[in-house]
Amino acid sequence: MKKGFSVLELVISLMVIASIIAAFTPLITKKFSSTIFGKGGKVNLTTDCTDKFNEFCTLCDDKRCIRCTLDPNTCAGDQYKDTASCTCKDCKETYGEDCEKCTEKKCLTCPDGQYLDSDNNCQLCSDKFTNCAICTIDKCAVCENNYILNGNDCIADCNTLFGPNCTNCTINACTACKNGYALKNGTCQSCSSLFSNCTACSASTCSACKSGYTLKNGKCEIDCSKFGANCTSCTTSACTACKSGFILKNGACTTCSALFGSNCTACTSDKCMACNSNYTLYNGNCLTDCEIKLTKSTFCTGNDFIGVCTTNNKPLCVTGKNMGNSITLSIPSGVSIINADQNCDTETQKCCWKGHTASLYNCNNDGGSTYSGCERTVCNWDAADYICKNFKAGGKNWRLAKIDEMESWAKYSVGKAKGLQLCDDSPGYSSAWCDRSNSCLGVSPYNNCYASHVWSGSFYYSNVYYYELNEQNWEKYAAEKTSAFSVRCVTEL
Repeated sequence: MKKGFSVLELVISLMVIASIIAAFTPLITKKFSSTIFGKGGKVNLTTDCTDKFNEFCTLCDDKRCIRCTLDPNTCAGDQYKDTASCTCKDCKETYGEDCEKCTEKKCLTCPDGQYLDSDNNCQLCSDKFTNCAICTIDKCAVCENNYILNGNDCIADCNTLFGPNCTNCTINACTACKNGYALKNGTCQSCSSLFSNCTACSASTCSACKSGYTLKNGKCEIDCSKFGANCTSCTTSACTACKSGFILKNGACTTCSALFGSNCTACTSDKCMACNSNYTLYNGNCLTDCEIKLTKSTFCTGNDFIGVCTTNNKPLCVTGKNMGNSITLSIPSGVSIINADQNCDTETQKCCWKGHTASLYNCNNDGGSTYSGCERTVCNWDAADYICKNFKAGGKNWRLAKIDEMESWAKYSVGKAKGLQLCDDSPGYSSAWCDRSNSCLGVSPYNNCYASHVWSGSFYYSNVYYYELNEQNWEKYAAEKTSAFSVRCVTEL
């Protein structure tokens, strides 16, 4: 066995190899061509595709390019790379006029107003969603002009079409308005413009009014009840008309009796026009014969005197203050005038105590008195009787009043008609308060001064009647003549 090749053998071997290579060279330099069999029959594949297609096709058969090196980025935006023709083709030609962008396998985008259906076809949004301008296959995104999106529906844009106060509408008309507005002539008009001072309404009637106004017959009128139940018409500041039987005075409804007394039955705002029986119309007021006499009297006037009608309609002139409490109402000689803290023998003397005859701790000047509730002159009965019988004012005969003549005096006291300046035994009743004082020495009983009590000239057995003002009530009692009470004198007119 040989261990290796000789030089001659090596040379021969190389020559053989070279001959073989030379024999296959034509096959290597010729383009690929082959025949294969497929399901449809014989298919001829070749790399010689330039003439059939273009330079980008590197493998093809008789009908289509199999391998295409065309760069798809060189295609226009509305084109795609078609491998079978190895060219750029229009999306519209393949997927229809509405396809804007696509791939070789499907359409990608449609124009505004269309969407891709499940078959990759562009369909109108308005066909799927009424009045929709932009959508996807599942929902509407933007509505057409004059419509707004409500969930997945396009409804009429009421505010744009019919103004900010329209809350419901069709494309042709507003059908409902927000609170405070009513639909009239196809538009929303404010209730306040349709009906003055109205806050809720329909086109034909108001249903609610603003504060200070009341609803009447579908309209708002000023709420006159703030001027009282009897006011029937008014402005915002005053009543202008009243119910029958009431009188308009200073912007309010009142009555004839309130203006001119309980006996006035008919009146204007300025004067009484008619009176009850037993009363006479005099200078616009209803007066009794007694009151007319008092009005005509020129004597019983001023701060110290007051005209009083008794219960039997008799006119009297009464000293308005206690005797001894003014220059006019002086105490005549024959009466002892002593200080409130001095003693008097009331059994034998006619005495008057002057000064603080009311308790300094229990008196005041309430009620507009012209002299203090504490500074009252009080006298025993003998002094009081003597003073009035010797009082000479006006050249008339004066005396203490009879008990029946005093019955109506409370209505002339301070805090009521004013003028007869009585003081009250209790505080808080619109009169001066002059509670009793332990200062009238010798007075029986208790040495008390009683400035709220007034002597009469009428007797009750051995005692004398008096009247007391207590809590504005005029009350009748009897007391010993040695007591110390206020003094009022009367004369007939």
